[in-house]
Amino acid sequence: MGTLVLLALLVVLAVCGLTGLWVVDSRDGRDWRAGDWPSRRG
Repeated sequence: MGTLVLLALLVVLAVCGLTGLWVVDSRDGRDWRAGDWPSRRG
């Protein structure tokens, strides 16, 4: 049971992380899906 909960949390975090990256890059006028990942930090 505990393992299932942990797995669900990891999935949610992964989805939120990817969505966050997409939103930030979209506002910056870049689309990471079309080519290289952003190399900037911070």
